[in-house]
Amino acid sequence: MVRYAALLLLLSASCAGGARTVSPSSQHVSTRGPEPATVDPDPPASVAPLLALVGERPHDVVLIYSIARGYDGAGQPQEALRWLRRLDALGFDDALERADFPSASALADFAALAARFSARAVVRTPSRAAFAIAEPDLLAEGIAHDEKTGRFFISSGAKRKVLEVDRSGQVRDFIGPGTAGIYAVLGLEVDGSRRDLWAASAAAPFMADARPEDAGKAALFRFDVDTGALRSRHELPRVPALANDLAIAADGSVYVSDSIQGTVYRLAPGQATLEQVVAPETFLGPNGLAIAPDGRHLIVADLFGLSRVNPATGQITRLTPPQPGPHLGGIDGLVSAPGGLIGIQNLIGRGRVWRIFLGEDGQIRKTSLLEANHPDYENPTTGELCADGFYYLANPHFQGRGNGPLRPAAGKKLLVLHLPSP
Repeated sequence: MVRYAALLLLLSASCAGGARTVSPSSQHVSTRGPEPATVDPDPPASVAPLLALVGERPHDVVLIYSIARGYDGAGQPQEALRWLRRLDALGFDDALERADFPSASALADFAALAARFSARAVVRTPSRAAFAIAEPDLLAEGIAHDEKTGRFFISSGAKRKVLEVDRSGQVRDFIGPGTAGIYAVLGLEVDGSRRDLWAASAAAPFMADARPEDAGKAALFRFDVDTGALRSRHELPRVPALANDLAIAADGSVYVSDSIQGTVYRLAPGQATLEQVVAPETFLGPNGLAIAPDGRHLIVADLFGLSRVNPATGQITRLTPPQPGPHLGGIDGLVSAPGGLIGIQNLIGRGRVWRIFLGEDGQIRKTSLLEANHPDYENPTTGELCADGFYYLANPHFQGRGNGPLRPAAGKKLLVLHLPSP
């Protein structure tokens, strides 16, 4: 169950889809809900684990949306429509991403259903283009920034490398394809004080030169951020694994989410072996990670929302927005920000960016919708908060490729957007 959801998050949609939303003051999901859907006596293997969760979470819009996508990917568009109607009855307040439903969108009933979702959505697009990378077929997932030099780093899942973009906008390979046996490169983080570039990497069917014997492997790589030299490599201890996103604490501890095992690992300063922070299957498809404002806790995003973890004890506290409020499940990129977090929610709909404010008790105090339904969105993934605003990947082109191996969208530039003063 946990492993399927993690694969759905990454392989079916690059760790997500996207969303168009209404204003933050009114965005919420009705708790009325429809009558329970008729049980499918013979669901596809890709959908069955998610269906098993509906009884416990009948109003969970991320879950319902994911089931609809799963049915579409399994070639059952009528079932996908049936679950989208359930989503409509729940008052889901984002526009649908047509690329998530290539089969159902061809049916006569889809247009009217999609129009109802769109009627509940608004456009909020303050972001502007910061720079673009002309190289096609990167399948980019992660972005990192070095304050000292002003360089940005972009990961490539398909080409198994890391690109560097300097202050003038010049692009070059910083970590070459397959360096040190690196797999598809996902999350990136710069540790400026220690001059490290950390990369989360996992073997994936969409990467170049994929080998069957590497399936299920994942590792954490540490490079010199100034020279690109490999400093260390650390294998994730359980297989199959999917090293997804990263966070770095003030003491130099590095945290990495394993979206398949449903856990988070910590690499302590000076250590070579990753240690488990929470038990496997604690989270459902854990993805984005961030250090909490207090510096002592870790925030984890998974299919169902956000959780605060005490790495010293393993204690977990679910974070719940004030009601009525948004559903914060399906967040991919998650970064620390003054007083809270910035999250890119992209598993459902067209993609949106949230500012999440945390109280002294660590709970969510309020949320603010920063961006929704930007015309350049194609599965926005991760971002970096810099001195002059938030920079994030707008169109990595993962979405709409079903549950099989991802094929890059040829010929499209990768766009990085800039959101000033989030």
